[in-house]
Amino acid sequence: MRRPVALLAASLAFTELALAQTALAQTAPAETSAAVSTLLRQTERWLAQNRADLAASSITRALAADPGNADALLLAARVETTRGNRDAALGHLRRAQSSATSDTQRSAASAALRGSTLDPVGLEQARRLARDGRADEAAARYRALFGADGPSPDYAREYYQALSSGAGTRAEGLAGLNRLAAAPNADLATQIASAEAATYQESTRLEGIARLRALADRPETAAGAQRAWKQALGFMGQDAQTASQITAYLAKYPADPEMTQRLAALQQQPRPAATAPTGPSDSQRQEAFTQLEAGNLRTAAENFTAVLTANPADADALGGLGVLRLREGKLDEARKLLERAIAADPSRATQWQKALAGASYGAELAQGRALLARGDLVGADVVLRQATRRDVPDSADAETLLGDVLLRQKDPAAAEQHYRAALSRRPGFPPATAGLNQAQRAQGRAESRIAEQAPTRPPQLPGFTPPAPRPHTSPHTTPHGSRRRAARPGRRRR
Repeated sequence: MRRPVALLAASLAFTELALAQTALAQTAPAETSAAVSTLLRQTERWLAQNRADLAASSITRALAADPGNADALLLAARVETTRGNRDAALGHLRRAQSSATSDTQRSAASAALRGSTLDPVGLEQARRLARDGRADEAAARYRALFGADGPSPDYAREYYQALSSGAGTRAEGLAGLNRLAAAPNADLATQIASAEAATYQESTRLEGIARLRALADRPETAAGAQRAWKQALGFMGQDAQTASQITAYLAKYPADPEMTQRLAALQQQPRPAATAPTGPSDSQRQEAFTQLEAGNLRTAAENFTAVLTANPADADALGGLGVLRLREGKLDEARKLLERAIAADPSRATQWQKALAGASYGAELAQGRALLARGDLVGADVVLRQATRRDVPDSADAETLLGDVLLRQKDPAAAEQHYRAALSRRPGFPPATAGLNQAQRAQGRAESRIAEQAPTRPPQLPGFTPPAPRPHTSPHTTPHGSRRRAARPGRRRR
């Protein structure tokens, strides 16, 4: 049952008041009596045990002994908030603000007061936009809600998570989360949120993954870090770097069937081999393939180029260099080289066909995304359908993007089919999950079992689910960048 607005506001204010109380406690005046200090600690203990009645008794005695104690007033506001007495809580907050004796106290009291008077309807609207995967709209709504002063402390993480998910506010959101995570008293949920936000864009993705790996080693953050780490791998492409990252993940979580399956698919991609060396060029070609398999792409490229300088029609060198460019993400060059390799030696075409299909798929995916961004729905539809027909290990990104196109074309039933196809190839893929939810809502149907496919998140503020980010990708990576998840399991519906 939906709570009354007043009680919702009180609930939302609770953690805000707790944070401000901590700040004031650090600057408690030296003359605070031992008896009052004991009563304040008693009140805190009762609140921690959800005994607001006993907490009220203790704080009433503390205020009787010292009516102007800012710590006691702010703690009294927390007690009244817990009991649902919003007006009484606001009264205590205003008295705490007027009783403050330092800039730190005044700032903390003002922040708590601002948080307690936050428009609960507007906050719920922002959170709903986030849950629906409308990241840019959610970020704009949060900004309008908090205004030029920005978020009060206890809403800061929620606020910057929303901004980090929007395409135009990602950098500001990440910077804000990094500042919060770097603070001496940063909580673990903020550290996870900061690392996770770093994985939303390609330039900081590996750094974010490295931070999540470290957090996964700590028992108190292991579950949240694993979820975010696995999600970040879903944003990566189908190349050697992704395979190495998944290998590192499976070294810690070997029982993950989805990642095991994805690594196997990546390892099934063509591994070119050259004929046995019989001359100088053959030896150099063989060395190029050895370096390619070892991941030394620069050295391999130098050797392939040297072979092609001597013989521009060397099919093995053309194909090997094509695979190398594919791993580098240079899709157009890779496709041209692989086509030349097939033309140079048609009898060995099958050796390069899968690599060529991968290069073509990546190029079509990038083209389809660009066409969609320009609003060319017909062109995007044609290109992406061709991509979904390619013989590649995982076409989840193309299926998801095609679902987006069909949604924009007002065909949610067809879009649903492609989102489900994407999830069958990559279970739990956040953009496909978000798209499927939206397609079902467009057909007037409730979300069905989507929460079972989506990863969980670390604990958040009541009612808040961080919005679906639009991870930045370069054309050679395959993660879909137009929408991420919508709902999360365990999310409390209001």
